[in-house]
Amino acid sequence: MLQEADQTEDAVALLVDAGNWDEIARIALEEGDAILAQGRSETLAGWLDLLPTKLVEADPRLLCASAAARAHASPRAARQLFERAFEGFHSQRDTAGMLRSCSGIVDAIVFEFDDVTPLDRWLDVLDGLLTEISAASPAQVDAVAATTLIG
Repeated sequence: MLQEADQTEDAVALLVDAGNWDEIARIALEEGDAILAQGRSETLAGWLDLLPTKLVEADPRLLCASAAARAHASPRAARQLFERAFEGFHSQRDTAGMLRSCSGIVDAIVFEFDDVTPLDRWLDVLDGLLTEISAASPAQVDAVAATTLIG
């Protein structure tokens, strides 16, 4: 009810008190992109940090959201989370999730600008994924191309 009234942060606070982790996870996934677009990555990271580690590690969507929330503040941590998300999406055969997490890995390596050695590998993976889905979903390829390396 609070979420519907645009009082999502109040709703999350009540859900924390109630220990309703699944509902917090649902809200984080549902609202995550909008929160990031508003520049409130710390809010999203805070919500995800409240969740039990087992819950986050079991869901590549939560790992990906957690990585995206940390991408600018801690690119190395974001890359590690994106890599775990990629593995989870890969095991689920979720090409869209693999594409999103791989794009995040590439961005994190560039933002981190420390050891760019893994960049070649991940660019090859990204190229393969883009080739794989280009015939099925050109709009998705365009969306990834528009966001990769420009945030």
